[in-house]
Amino acid sequence: MAGYDASAWDRLPVFVRDGAIMPLEVGSAVTGLGTAASAGLLTVLVWPADTESRFVLHETDGATTTISTSATTPDSGLSRVKLSRALRGVILRVRVGGPVTAVGSNGQVLTAHADRAAFDAAESGFWVDGALVWIKLRANAAEVWVETIN
Repeated sequence: MAGYDASAWDRLPVFVRDGAIMPLEVGSAVTGLGTAASAGLLTVLVWPADTESRFVLHETDGATTTISTSATTPDSGLSRVKLSRALRGVILRVRVGGPVTAVGSNGQVLTAHADRAAFDAAESGFWVDGALVWIKLRANAAEVWVETIN
């Protein structure tokens, strides 16, 4: 942490380990984790690792949604995220190890968007922002698999 600059009191860092899964409610661009277009959607931050990880989200309907990542290796070029259900739209923000060439969900290729504005306006698809890929999924009561290919 010798290179970390803690002098900016208006910005608080979040330190996470590989394998972390963080579900959030985002309603604005204040945190940099979404925009006003994220309101009403479940935003999930994902840092895939070489071991499997999972998070059990307790929803307002009394049921749970399990969010998991499959084991990945830097050489595989794949990142996999699974949701046991998506009762509302979901935005995944996945840390990837290299340039993303495609994103698929349940066997269907998602549309690539050129920028954040196009991503926000779309019902589904993905947008690459450096080492992050943002993926928007429609609501689906069934299990949802997402794969990024780099």
